[in-house]
Amino acid sequence: MNTISIGDLELVIEDGGLPPLIASYLNKAQFVDRIDFDSPEGRFLFIGVAKGNWGNGWPTLVSVQKYTKTATELSPQESY
Repeated sequence: MNTISIGDLELVIEDGGLPPLIASYLNKAQFVDRIDFDSPEGRFLFIGVAKGNWGNGWPTLVSVQKYTKTATELSPQESY
């Protein structure tokens, strides 16, 4: 899991899996976006955004998607 702080926002990104508290994150976030979440194939990408320190509260925004990597595509961490 990677964490990025930008001003008073904190982004948490996990590629390839879901955080252990995913059910709570999905229930408590103000905005949730799920793309192919229930698809049996693919790899998860989780992005959560919290205002302030992630450890002091719940994310405001949660995006979870499943994607499949093709031979010509890069995964998010390979872009850096």
